[in-house]
Amino acid sequence: MSDPTSREGPSEPDVDARFADIVARFHEQPDEQPGDRGQPRGPASPEGPEPQPGQAPTDQVPTWTPAPGEVVFSWRASGTDSATEPEEHFVPPPPAPLPAGDLQFWAILIGLVGGPLLLLWQMVFVRDATSWWLLVAVAMTAGGFGLLVARLPARRDEDDDDNGARV
Repeated sequence: MSDPTSREGPSEPDVDARFADIVARFHEQPDEQPGDRGQPRGPASPEGPEPQPGQAPTDQVPTWTPAPGEVVFSWRASGTDSATEPEEHFVPPPPAPLPAGDLQFWAILIGLVGGPLLLLWQMVFVRDATSWWLLVAVAMTAGGFGLLVARLPARRDEDDDDNGARV
């Protein structure tokens, strides 16, 4: 029976030395690509050569620019140079002003906003209000909703064959 504390494999100084070597080469670029077994690569960029093993890497980031006329495809690229095309932005038209002479619109607005606010004011601040104020708040809300429904068009345009959304 073997001792459970004994380890099979490399000794502890070998493991420490391999770990220190891995940490030292952590930021280095590999010398070969997957398809180029045994053939060393050239410099990563025209700015300068890759650092030699054991040499600290430089702070320069390798850059690649496509050759003139070369089309670059990626999951986001459309095959055209988007830097030269101006981006089109949708600018919505300014909103129409509120209708000043439409009394029905203002009655709907006062009924649908003022009725619930009056009811909330009664429940929070005036607990001993008469039931008359409660009826006024409910009538304002119901009247505003009724006017809103009455203002809807009776039917849609029949000559429009499109059943899609209208924007």
